[in-house]
Amino acid sequence: MGARLIVACAHAIFWSIAPSTAACAVSLEHRSIALSAIVTGSSIAQILGLPLGRVIGLALGWRMTFACIAAFTVALLAVLFFAVPKMSAAEPFKVSQLPSLVKNPVLLSLFVGTAVIATAYYTGYSYVEPYLQQIGGLSDEAITTSLMMFGVAGVIGSFLFARFYVGKRRRYWYIRVSLAGVALALALMMPAALGGMGSVLAVFVLWGICGVSFNVAYQSEILRFAPPHAAAVATAIYSGIFNLGIGGGSAVGGAVSTAFGMESVCFAGALIGAAAVAIACVFLIPAMRRTRPVE
Repeated sequence: MGARLIVACAHAIFWSIAPSTAACAVSLEHRSIALSAIVTGSSIAQILGLPLGRVIGLALGWRMTFACIAAFTVALLAVLFFAVPKMSAAEPFKVSQLPSLVKNPVLLSLFVGTAVIATAYYTGYSYVEPYLQQIGGLSDEAITTSLMMFGVAGVIGSFLFARFYVGKRRRYWYIRVSLAGVALALALMMPAALGGMGSVLAVFVLWGICGVSFNVAYQSEILRFAPPHAAAVATAIYSGIFNLGIGGGSAVGGAVSTAFGMESVCFAGALIGAAAVAIACVFLIPAMRRTRPVE
């Protein structure tokens, strides 16, 4: 448990600084590509991580899986040390400046919307394995293959972001479509599970593309509207809220499955996702239109 807490802290710190570091390392017109690269790496990890971990664990034992991760991480640290360019330190952020971030209507809408859509996403995703087993009757191998599709879809989603997330009108519809896609995928999980592996894969493609799309789009808007000296803090708040959404979604899914059965979990997530779409349409996008970006 102690090791898990340390890993979780490292994970949170990494994701609080990685997007802003990538964005600052490139010119403004290449920011979307840099953020897309970050998300692409995460998506590829989803594809390769599970099978590699299983192969190492089966061949050498589960302890060696963690040993390999530790060795690889040390090597990666050395690579980042030489690969990431030196950047001048930003103006120090003071705790007294924290309310200014919340007063920003765009950032406030992004933070609230993140909490809602992350809760919706993980209401379904946290229980997708037992859902597919109990509702769809899929085998363990089929479920593993289906879950890997999230990684494939993530790569597609990051490519679509880099290709299409340019211009005001595109940004607005991109946010709406990605959020609506997550809600729709959750709503379709029941007929997909009953329809077999092919329909499950189709829904997972939609779910994975839209899940990556809203994630990277929200991070892009945070960097666009947060003051430069507070960009890392704003992304850290986003990361923390997203993690709260993960925990909240797991709690909601557990409560729904206990009270109404496993078949109701994804419907609950879809309803919460619809609320996230409403927040974006009613509050976020109008605030983006009224507020001048920092750059």
